[in-house]
Amino acid sequence: DPDGRPDLPFSPEEWADLLDNSSQLTGPLHVWFDVSPERRTAIAVAGRNQAGLWHVEIHYHRQGTAWVAGVLERMSQSWDVETIGCDAIGPASSLLVPLEDAGVKVTTVNSTELGQACGRLVDMVKDKTLRHLGSDELRNAILGARTRPIGDGAWAWGRKHSTVDISPLVAATTRTS
Repeated sequence: DPDGRPDLPFSPEEWADLLDNSSQLTGPLHVWFDVSPERRTAIAVAGRNQAGLWHVEIHYHRQGTAWVAGVLERMSQSWDVETIGCDAIGPASSLLVPLEDAGVKVTTVNSTELGQACGRLVDMVKDKTLRHLGSDELRNAILGARTRPIGDGAWAWGRKHSTVDISPLVAATTRTS
């Protein structure tokens, strides 16, 4: 079970305040995926909502990776998708070749860009410019997430010391601007 910590970059209450069941993605959409070390995959979709605020939601979170190429290919063909992406050096990067073989163009982010995205997510939570639908996957990932340093003062979500699968949070964070 997620155990929560008071030193998270934002509180679970701050996250809960951004819940908006009427928020709807309007496009163009950004689809980002992450894979946990235990090979559980999360796919997040982000973009602007009808009020012009940033909106993020988890569309898939399930065991394995064999299903990912087919899902991302269908999403890219049937939705107004601007980018599909992942962390260039995390566990999700093992899917880059299969996705390329399936004809899915993937944008990758490096550690610096991931640190920027984490900072931007915190800014949007603090500034109340982000909305979500209240998924348990994201709530639990936030409660159990830990951070790791990147450079001088920047940080990213860290899998090693997190107490839960944080792949939904990593996927939801990667494209936040």
